[in-house]
Amino acid sequence: MSDPQIVDAIETNYVPVCIYNNIKGKDAQVLAQFKEDSWNYPVTRIVDHFRKDLVARNANWRDRKGVIQQLVAGLKARNKTTPAYLELLALNDSARNNKYETAVFGMS
Repeated sequence: MSDPQIVDAIETNYVPVCIYNNIKGKDAQVLAQFKEDSWNYPVTRIVDHFRKDLVARNANWRDRKGVIQQLVAGLKARNKTTPAYLELLALNDSARNNKYETAVFGMS
């Protein structure tokens, strides 16, 4: 999660929470509630205030495209407008995965 635009999208539209998967107490209780194994790989979830999943759990948090798609889907699930830069990130990542190149030209 080092891309500043993805970080901004998360911090602006969500309340990011980190639950450690190897610590007892409240973190372990949350893991149990979501049926996550301890010592598993990090996952991303978008939940409502009742801790109900709004979109599918993402088990590959390093997959940039998957995280972006999850963020967009989470906004749509909440009937929120997706910021244009986030839609552009999603389009750009789709194009990158399809081995297309993008060029933008300005005219004056």
